[in-house]
Amino acid sequence: MMLRVLLALCVMVLFSGCAAQNTLINQKQDSSSPSTKYIVSVPIERADDGNRYWFVTLKDVAGEAVYKDEGKEFSAKLQVYWIWDAGDRLWLYSPDTGRVYVWINKEGNWEKNLWGFGRGNRVYKEAIQPPDDLFPPYLKIT
Repeated sequence: MMLRVLLALCVMVLFSGCAAQNTLINQKQDSSSPSTKYIVSVPIERADDGNRYWFVTLKDVAGEAVYKDEGKEFSAKLQVYWIWDAGDRLWLYSPDTGRVYVWINKEGNWEKNLWGFGRGNRVYKEAIQPPDDLFPPYLKIT
């Protein structure tokens, strides 16, 4: 009997470490912007078409939603990566398409913009660059 209890405890201890997930800096839910004025979450939700997608959601410090992207570009079957830059712009990288998006607050209205493809193929009119930490580890420049 005592052996079973000890074995069960060992198994619990072993697997308790597996339960903790490492949150990547570029997939952190409820991440505050550098100014701390905004909070981003990118939850997976079921859309009206029955499929599940990542939806960019921005809130103010009071927790009120100020923007929600209703687009269905980001299938929950695949990963996406997001991060703030120093200018309170939100960036998102979609590895399945290679597209990089940037959300910019223009006079209280958040605008979603296609920045470009991958690290250097900018199509966006402004000469801004995504933060290096936006990209997953396998795309990091060494």
